[in-house]
Amino acid sequence: IKLVGLLLLFAVLLTAVYSSKRRIEASIDDAFKYAIEQDYQNRKDYVRGLTRQYSRFFRNNPIHPVVERKIGSYSFRTSDGITTYTFADSVPEEVAKRLLNQHLMDQLCKLNPNHVKKKFQGYLNNKDVQASVGVLCLRDTACYWSEADSIVPKNAYSTPRHTLDLTGTLKVQAWADYGWGEVLAHLDPVTYLMLLLLIGIGVWVWPASKSPKQEIEAEESEE
Repeated sequence: IKLVGLLLLFAVLLTAVYSSKRRIEASIDDAFKYAIEQDYQNRKDYVRGLTRQYSRFFRNNPIHPVVERKIGSYSFRTSDGITTYTFADSVPEEVAKRLLNQHLMDQLCKLNPNHVKKKFQGYLNNKDVQASVGVLCLRDTACYWSEADSIVPKNAYSTPRHTLDLTGTLKVQAWADYGWGEVLAHLDPVTYLMLLLLIGIGVWVWPASKSPKQEIEAEESEE
């Protein structure tokens, strides 16, 4: 009974810790996606407010989504003529337009990993996750780290890498380093009830079970 109880307690703890880490990492992924989206919207608003000279550059490539349909390729006009990009699978035109916007905007208003990091940290705090974070921007073969810091903590969680532009040359990724205190803080409340119940059962069962030696000594004292 004792062994089964200990194994059950260990299983509950292990499952609770795993679930807590999954919830924290899901919050980190969501916060980073929100940061990327907000950065995109901010840079898009900035480009819209540029001078007429740059506005003409976007005359044939408006910075906003278009109709809802799926497309297999996307074409846009450049100084060298018309460039066409083909997708491996058909994607919604809104997605294709966003990829094109990221490609065009990065020529006038480059993505700044420091700005993304600030938004990422803010969204993460709003989700009650306390962690140190960093953002990596890859443009072609060049790497740009937020705060110019390329040191990533050994046990930090890394988000999936997101490809942002039509050409696939602009990518971003983030890391977040959180401690065991954060894991305990995000345990499911039901876990605490189960732990209290198991501990209570253990306290009740453990003293009640006597070893054979204790039982022999008890019988001898009665004689």
